[in-house]
Amino acid sequence: MALVELLRRVWCDEITVPGATAELRRLMGCQVFTQRLASDLRADSLRWSGKTGTFLHLRHEIGVVEAESGDRVAMAALTRAGRRAALAADIELAMGAAARDAFEALRR
Repeated sequence: MALVELLRRVWCDEITVPGATAELRRLMGCQVFTQRLASDLRADSLRWSGKTGTFLHLRHEIGVVEAESGDRVAMAALTRAGRRAALAADIELAMGAAARDAFEALRR
């Protein structure tokens, strides 16, 4: 919950001066690795901004998906598996499916 609240505060310019939070949002929008939460959120009408973190068997990602309609959803996924990150593409696919389900449910 704290990570989602952090994203809300960044997107609402409540953490620091608006120029600094705008730069952070810009940098998060340039994320190269999108195989986790954003994997099922790829569409011309959606914009993903996020940050991943991986260490051995931990896969984490936080981010915000924004629709052309103005809808925005912040999300965070913290996972731990019994095997190294390079051997767990199924977990990343599950993260993407869960993110898509959450986004669609929250937009209703």
